Amino acid sequence: MALLFATRRDTGRRPRAPGPRLGNWKLAYADFLTALVALFLVLWLVSDAQSEGRADIAGYFRGEAQAQTALAATTPEKAATDLASALRNTRRLTGLSTHLNILPVGDRVRIDLMDRLSQPLFENNGAELTESGREAVATLSAILQDGDWPVEIEGHTDAFPTLGARTDNWTLSSQRAHAARRALVASGLAEDRVRAVTGLADTHPLRPEEPHLAANRRVTLILQVRS
Repeated sequence: MALLFATRRDTGRRPRAPGPRLGNWKLAYADFLTALVALFLVLWLVSDAQSEGRADIAGYFRGEAQAQTALAATTPEKAATDLASALRNTRRLTGLSTHLNILPVGDRVRIDLMDRLSQPLFENNGAELTESGREAVATLSAILQDGDWPVEIEGHTDAFPTLGARTDNWTLSSQRAHAARRALVASGLAEDRVRAVTGLADTHPLRPEEPHLAANRRVTLILQVRS
């Protein structure tokens, strides 16, 4: 009886065989569909690309950094930031560093060529460029000829009223903007690159809290960056 009891007890402890798992095929099917969609996507990209583009796509999947860079889209804002940085670092503008303020704004680059008390850009209360002003504009013209960016020109004054009875800051700023345009073109910039010339008087000071500051007397070149 003891033996029979022990045998029955041992028999009750035997593990049951695992039943079939019914969900594995679903995971395999989902993986198959994902791979199929990825294949169709690659085929679509390759069929729509030129031969150079196909090489870039192949390089991308091989992990080539250059191909990844080529495929990454460059936005106009990024292009403007890169251009502004390159202009700040060019050696040809080193001598004008105290006159210049270069800033990316959206898809444009603003180059402020500012007046200084010790080195004015224009004759006192007039629209004629000084010798240093002509040299500065000629340097900028040579830089602009390296690219094809459309250029807009703005003239600005400080908040001091003009001394002449026949003019005001609106007229003076416009005359100075046109003087800068003529100097840029005379130095080699293609005339059709200039898209607009505007005089803004003292309405857009660099430092609103100091409207009479000399730096507010400036010519601004706006480059429209193309992506």
